[in-house]
Amino acid sequence: MLDIRLIRYIEMELEHYNQNKLLLEQMRDEIIDGQKPISEVKSNGGLQGNPTQNKAVRLASSTSILWLERSVGSIDRAMQKLDNIHRQIFALRYQEGVSCLSTCEMIPIARTTFFRRRMELLELVAIEMGKKSWD
Repeated sequence: MLDIRLIRYIEMELEHYNQNKLLLEQMRDEIIDGQKPISEVKSNGGLQGNPTQNKAVRLASSTSILWLERSVGSIDRAMQKLDNIHRQIFALRYQEGVSCLSTCEMIPIARTTFFRRRMELLELVAIEMGKKSWD
């Protein structure tokens, strides 16, 4: 069983999955296609070091990018391991914001099945994030 604080945290990550995925893509594109930072330009106008290498280092060392990659990647890995009902719960409840009752009616599944499957989804995402170990 997951702690209520961890449940809320995982649910927040699931609810922000699409936004985080888009933000991650934008941040990567900004580094790859964006302006050269001041540190890459010498005072005489020449480049300092290899620009491709500098971009790779910035991609690999950005804490925001690393955090987003961990979050998005954990959810992606969990979704690959789960069945269609779990994925429908994720899509309806966390991506579209549909209520629990409406999600049960749309899939269709019983409320008890919804809550059991939702907990399985949350637990696997927590495991993939390294927040919970396998029991």
